[in-house]
Amino acid sequence: EAFFGFHQIGLAIVQGLVILGGVLGIYAYALRIYPETEARGAAFTALVLSNLVLALADSAGTAGIFAARRKTYWLISAAVMTLLAVILEVPGVAKVWQVARPDTWLLAAAIGVALISGGWTRLVRQ
Repeated sequence: EAFFGFHQIGLAIVQGLVILGGVLGIYAYALRIYPETEARGAAFTALVLSNLVLALADSAGTAGIFAARRKTYWLISAAVMTLLAVILEVPGVAKVWQVARPDTWLLAAAIGVALISGGWTRLVRQ
């Protein structure tokens, strides 16, 4: 199969739409209960983490998630998570991005959405 065959492009579109649905869902939910900046923070967190989960799920093979060949993935993930923490936790940076750190429950919901919307394909393939 070609690297960018019909199947691959179709799957990528579906994966993107699932992530979009998850991010918009958490944002719409949070807007009803939390301040707008916290809702944005939750949606941004879900978007970033779901893409990290998707990258891990798409690259998963028979090796474990902490296999030596995944060292680059974990380094990139650590850098992205550090940047996410800076954006959410440093007041001046959060103000520029117009986000606020979600409270514990909303953060847990955003992480859950990220795990489901980014990792569903791995579960389906097994």
